[in-house]
Amino acid sequence: MDEQTYNDQLVAEYLLGSLSEEETERLDELSFTDDDLAERLRAVENDLVDAYVRGELSGQELERFKSFYLASPLRREKVRFAEAFQTVATPAVVVDQEDRKRVPVDRSVARQWRRFLALPALQWGLAAAALLILAAGGWLAFENLHMREQISQAESERAALSERERELKAEIAEKESSASEKEKEMASLRERVAQLEESARESQPPSLPDQLSIIPFALTPQSRGVSGIPTLSIPPDTDYVALQLGLEPGDHPFYRAELKSLTDGRIIWRSGKLKARSRDEGHALVVTFRIARLKSQRYILEVYGIANGSAEAVASYPFSIIKQ
Repeated sequence: MDEQTYNDQLVAEYLLGSLSEEETERLDELSFTDDDLAERLRAVENDLVDAYVRGELSGQELERFKSFYLASPLRREKVRFAEAFQTVATPAVVVDQEDRKRVPVDRSVARQWRRFLALPALQWGLAAAALLILAAGGWLAFENLHMREQISQAESERAALSERERELKAEIAEKESSASEKEKEMASLRERVAQLEESARESQPPSLPDQLSIIPFALTPQSRGVSGIPTLSIPPDTDYVALQLGLEPGDHPFYRAELKSLTDGRIIWRSGKLKARSRDEGHALVVTFRIARLKSQRYILEVYGIANGSAEAVASYPFSIIKQ
């Protein structure tokens, strides 16, 4: 099979819709850019239509012609035109498509048709009709290509929109996660600021206003049982009690004190960091309480030495309060 025959067969398969989608698209494009291919398409299409009208198609080729080619209204019109032209162009016989019998016709009628076809106006009309059909076929092929391009463009736009949607969802999820992390960080910072403010308040000595009644007492570390604890007698007009706590020699840079009830062990007051003061008899801590928070009962002050971030119990000071 030579190149020309193979190309004609390929064109026939294209007209009958037997090629792959990729090959069909390629020939669709070439039909508008390659004049030789366009001319060959017209020639092969005319041969196919004539072969169908003459009953020369058979088998799968005939089935494809009926199912694919005749699916187009314009192509069916072209076949009807070819059938009419075939009838008047061959007046001696009429071919029956069903049983393929050749039926003779009246030769006088054939001579009249030949005279009719010899008229210049009719020849020009037939040529114009053929050109119109070819133009319509070309227009349909062009519209088919245009629709394919529109579908391809729509698919590309849809894919791009889907990708953008995924990107936006990822950005929103990332921003929500970042906002949640920032909220946690802000909560942690607020908690830390509150802790620092509380620590600063505890570290500052109490500011005592003027015209207050303050009763001082000196206590020494516990060395006996609870039965020998000192008793502090508090006058009615007393505002504060200042306790000077004697310390054993030690090397703690800071101290912390806790006031507890000996009745139930409940912590009533806790100091911040305290620094020991020098006295003639050694070192001492001074703590001050508002007497309104105390009542007549037994208490104990627990003192802890603070060094290297750890606290160590260093002394206990039990005492009893009696409000007058």
